[in-house]
Amino acid sequence: MTAMKSSFPDLDLSAVVEYFSEVSKTVFRSLIFENNLSIDTMKNFIALLSFLLILCASSCRGHHFFEPGAIHFPLRDVQQSINYESFALSQRNTTVGRCETVSRHRVVALNLPNLDMQSPLSPYPGFIDSHDVSCLNLASNEIRQIVPGSFERLPNLAYLDLSRNHLQLCDFFNFGSSHPSLTTLIIEDNRPPADNIDKTISRAECLPQLRYLYVRRNSIRNIKFSLKAAFPALTHLFLSDNSLDSNAFIHHLPESLTHLYLERNLISSLDCKIMRGLETLRLDGNIIGSICLRSCQDTSLKLAGVHKLRELSVSDNRLIDVESCAFQEATRLEVLDLSRNELSNVKVETFDALTSLSELNLDDNLLRSVPNLFNNVKLTSLSIRRNKLQVIERRELQNLKYLRVLQLGGNKIRSISAGSFEDLEALTELDLSNNELDFIPSDLLKWQWNLRTLDVRGNRFKTLEQMSLSHAPVLNLIHLQNNPITHLSGSILSKLASNLVVHLESDCSSNKRKNRDCYAKCDLDEVRLRNATYSRWINNQSNGYVLNLPNLKLEEVPNPYPNFIESDKVVAVNLRNNGIYRIKPDSFDSIPRLQYLDLSSNRLAFCDFFNYGNCLRNLITLVIENNQLPSDSLYREISQAGCFPEVQNLYLRNNHIKKLNFSLRQSFPRLVSLYLSDNEIDNCIFLQDVPASLEHLYVERNRIYGISRSILCNLRTLKADGNIIRSICYKKCGESALQLVSTTKLQVLSLSNNRIIEIESCAFHDSYNLESLDLSSNGLETLHTATFIPLRALKTLILDDNQLRNWPQFNGNWHLKMLSIRNNKLQEIRKELFSQVTSLEQLLLGGNCIKTIDSNTFEGLTWLEELDLSRNKIECLPAGWMKDLKSLKSLDLRGNKFKYVYQLSLTCSSQLTDVYLENNRLSIDDKDEIQRYFPYAQVHLDSCSRRCQRRERAVGCARSRGATPHKRGDGSSSSYKCGNSVVATAAAAASRERGFSLLLLPARLPTTSREKLRVHYAAAQALSARSYAASAVEASFGRLLIVYYI
Repeated sequence: MTAMKSSFPDLDLSAVVEYFSEVSKTVFRSLIFENNLSIDTMKNFIALLSFLLILCASSCRGHHFFEPGAIHFPLRDVQQSINYESFALSQRNTTVGRCETVSRHRVVALNLPNLDMQSPLSPYPGFIDSHDVSCLNLASNEIRQIVPGSFERLPNLAYLDLSRNHLQLCDFFNFGSSHPSLTTLIIEDNRPPADNIDKTISRAECLPQLRYLYVRRNSIRNIKFSLKAAFPALTHLFLSDNSLDSNAFIHHLPESLTHLYLERNLISSLDCKIMRGLETLRLDGNIIGSICLRSCQDTSLKLAGVHKLRELSVSDNRLIDVESCAFQEATRLEVLDLSRNELSNVKVETFDALTSLSELNLDDNLLRSVPNLFNNVKLTSLSIRRNKLQVIERRELQNLKYLRVLQLGGNKIRSISAGSFEDLEALTELDLSNNELDFIPSDLLKWQWNLRTLDVRGNRFKTLEQMSLSHAPVLNLIHLQNNPITHLSGSILSKLASNLVVHLESDCSSNKRKNRDCYAKCDLDEVRLRNATYSRWINNQSNGYVLNLPNLKLEEVPNPYPNFIESDKVVAVNLRNNGIYRIKPDSFDSIPRLQYLDLSSNRLAFCDFFNYGNCLRNLITLVIENNQLPSDSLYREISQAGCFPEVQNLYLRNNHIKKLNFSLRQSFPRLVSLYLSDNEIDNCIFLQDVPASLEHLYVERNRIYGISRSILCNLRTLKADGNIIRSICYKKCGESALQLVSTTKLQVLSLSNNRIIEIESCAFHDSYNLESLDLSSNGLETLHTATFIPLRALKTLILDDNQLRNWPQFNGNWHLKMLSIRNNKLQEIRKELFSQVTSLEQLLLGGNCIKTIDSNTFEGLTWLEELDLSRNKIECLPAGWMKDLKSLKSLDLRGNKFKYVYQLSLTCSSQLTDVYLENNRLSIDDKDEIQRYFPYAQVHLDSCSRRCQRRERAVGCARSRGATPHKRGDGSSSSYKCGNSVVATAAAAASRERGFSLLLLPARLPTTSREKLRVHYAAAQALSARSYAASAVEASFGRLLIVYYI
């Protein structure tokens, strides 16, 4: 094994000991004989003592840190840990079974991710040979094969991480021996070779002590071996984010299993009767249709024999029914999450058996009333947000005396009965936001003595008097945003806590990068607000009248009938939110010039959506959104429609639609734009017989896994964000794929927040007119070099929030103006990468792992106005990198590792208006120097730098105290001289970043000792970067950083 590279290459420890001896003699002589000890001598003594403590501690702790390329195999007789990066960082996604908890003896960890070796690492027998190593991390090393027996010479190996490599699925659990000590195995985010078509794991060797198995995000479709035979001691199994559509492996689970994680797969049914020891079960993001115990269907979760189950999460499935006896055997259940489903009714006795339940989440369903919770006495948190609640009855929240958090936001609540919260004495947080409340009964909060947070934003309150707050003495936070409040009464405020904070507006910051809540601290003075009144105006090009009649609040529902409006001058009618549940035939015949009709937020049955009798021959825009289905509406399909010969814009968002099962071509022959966002569409043939005129289709946030080719061929715009599409293809198309054949007219394609992991190299062959492409928030790890070549007209490309490690190529994308690849895993920017996209105006690369940027990288980008390199790992920019950026206005370098101004390699520019440098290691005093390069720009530096400056003053080394720059041989200012000392700027900057205090070594060293104690600036930086050096002296001296003077 290669020896560790020393952090102090020129340091002679004998000189340190010699000098320490001299100082010690001086100290004792002064104390004993002269009783006169100078301050300088004492400082010298303390400094040397601290330094020796650090050296001893760093040696004793046995942690070796290596430079890149310093590891060479085989490694033999390893007795000390090797950390290529922080092990805590490596284990950030490991919730249980961490290295320090599974090792039986002294922890010796080999933390070797991302070694950047010249050739991919291939483990072989004996590549590591040690009886002491207990933890091994080989993630991100491009491992393609593991030779059987590779880990045999690690007999005490308890923790093994092989994530983010290129292993075949058939090799996942075949290491050639039983490994009797292995307790934790992690193989996540694996990227198998392209020819690995079979997504099934068929065999595994026995790992008798394995307890924690992580195999998330591996595209696994099936497991065909016996988990019980292979892993008999398994307790935690993590299978989230795969493609499992079969639960056959469930029948072969070990009896020891207590925690099972199956989120975001394709599971439609599950029988728990053979998992009797299960304590945690998570099934979020699957396609389960019901929960049952006895009367079960093909898409059911059967909760038989789950007597030990404590946590169950079935969020974001397709639940429409929960059997009344479903939880009868889950009596120990403490946490239940049924959010983001389609539950419209919960039977009275459903939750009666859950007497231990403490948390219940029913958000984003279709509930019209609070379920019966009388027996759930131990409930501490209840959330029923974004349902269809309209009234809270007194009996619905009885007996919940331990409830602390109640969240009812996003419903349609208009009234709350008096005494509804009478039993909620422990309530500390109440959310009633985004409802339709304009009054709260006077005694509603009478018993809420512990209430601290009240959220009533987005309601109809005009004054505090309408909220009856006088009985909430400890209330310290109220959210009132988006209410028509005109003033806050001082008489009401005087009865509330003196530290009460009232939030009035959600966004009042003029800074586009930092949106913060504005708030007013209330006192006895009256606070007056200026509220803007917002109205939705209907734009039309004709001379005519507009009847804007939303929310009339009539005693009798204004269901349209023939001649209910009679005028040949009316061109637009808005009847939103009037409770309309029926439209009689011919209701609009007496409005012959009607061009715009809005029937949103009513209660229409699907059969009445488009059946108005005679044709509406002049109607151009029809809006039916946010419809509240009648309780007896079982089917989610619209099967018939009338005649709308001129309709061009059809809005059907947020209506729970699954399918339009009629001919769009016959009913809407001139349809141009169709909006179907936020519905429940779950198949690729949700439209029938599409008219050739359809150009713009919006289907965001459904459950679509593909779209028929017949729909796509004439489209100019397709927005399908928030669905479950898994790939984009041209010829080789599998399930859950979007096929882009004959999409020659397509100009805008947005597929953000899907599950796309693969794009065929020729997928965009026919999409050569595409101008905007958004593939953000998917699972893309690699892109073929030819993927974007056909996109000659592309202007906007967004690849944010993926897993890309390698750059795509932009050959042929000459018109590209905006490129965003934020929050990926890119590590470098190569020369000539942007040579073919010289028209770029925005380049956004923040949130990656970029360390190096080649010289001339930005050559030719003369039109670039915004450059974002924030939140990377850049320490130095190449000289002359700004020379061609003549139009640059915004430069974002926040969150990198710059320490000195010269590392920025700046070039003067009069065009820059904003320069962001927060969260680097630059001092606030560097601002003036940076400002000289950009005279018209606002330079943003950390405000916390001022606190660091005050810390420097405390030790007598602030520049403002007459410090003069000390010039290095090359003429650059590398440090500052204070009296007899020269402070290394590199170490000082590192100390500010890490929160160290500065401990100064003396400048009055004897000449010989001074030469022997010479320490490079880089060595001081290395010392500040080692966590073990700081913690070694933490107990006795606090956090110290030794700064050496040359």
